[in-house]
Amino acid sequence: MATGFSPESSLTFMWTDHKGKTVSNSIQYPATTPQNSQTSMMVSQIQVKTADSVFYKCEVKHPSLQGKLSEVVRNPVQPDKPCLEVTLNPPKVKEMFANNQAVLECVMTGGEKTVVEGAKVTWTMNTNERTQQITDSKTEPEKNLFRKTSTLTLSNMEWSRGDTVECSVQQKGSKTPIKKAFQFGSEAMKKPEMTILIEQGENMEKQSHVTLACVLTEFYPSDIYVMWKVEEEYQEGVTSKPLLSHDKFSVTSVYKVRKAVWDQNKRVTCAVKQVSSSNNSAPYIKTVSKAMEVAFGNGLYCSTGSEEEDDFKSLWSTTFSFIILFLCTIVYGSLISLFKLK
Repeated sequence: MATGFSPESSLTFMWTDHKGKTVSNSIQYPATTPQNSQTSMMVSQIQVKTADSVFYKCEVKHPSLQGKLSEVVRNPVQPDKPCLEVTLNPPKVKEMFANNQAVLECVMTGGEKTVVEGAKVTWTMNTNERTQQITDSKTEPEKNLFRKTSTLTLSNMEWSRGDTVECSVQQKGSKTPIKKAFQFGSEAMKKPEMTILIEQGENMEKQSHVTLACVLTEFYPSDIYVMWKVEEEYQEGVTSKPLLSHDKFSVTSVYKVRKAVWDQNKRVTCAVKQVSSSNNSAPYIKTVSKAMEVAFGNGLYCSTGSEEEDDFKSLWSTTFSFIILFLCTIVYGSLISLFKLK
């Protein structure tokens, strides 16, 4: 780029390589004069290969140089663009409850198999390298890409004490590693208030499932994990993202239990774990069953109306139930906040 010259029509560029050979693919753009300026600017460019590390010379000729050439020698900047996409996935909730451990996944994807295979993964906790409980998978094709996963297994106690966990991926030919990290602070933890809402309606006897909602309010910090358990087996529900209100968080998790199981008076438990340095391995729990008496202090009946159930309505029914139960959550949380404020 040449700037601050006049007249604009008298400037020319010439590019040569390190051997003095003229580069023929140069492009010279017309000169422009910025507003309220008496001088002009002009740009010339060439394209070089990414792996090219030779020197190039840009020569500028203009009458103001008294017939002399002004030259600038530059080594083209080598882009260090990663060929990999790296994602650090948080622990799977079911592993945390069923096996009392946190499994983090560092997932590498890329278009070149050799690049993905050759990537080196390093795990650190609070900048200290971790070498145990690490497993690397083979490189497998995934659509038009290749995928490899490195996993780090921690105990729930290690995961919840607030360490910074980092996955660093070094690919061949790149100077800078790709780093992804999780960090949970050691804020003072406030235990959630738990309530289970049970779907009620005129056509409940005709339905194949009973919808339950576990409502968690007034907790802090926001990092919380929810699972459902029927008797002794953990199941995943549909859990909303944390909602902030008055410096506290609330979450709703919805689970559909089969009507036949519910009618057998099976115990259904909502189990909750928080991420905090003061957390222990035992989850907070709330349990209901068909035979239990459900009152204001032990759970709520939340009517969803008398929608008619059939085979093809499953998606709409679940969505509608979730909306109604979520509205119930907001109302219930507001009532508790108002009662505490008074």
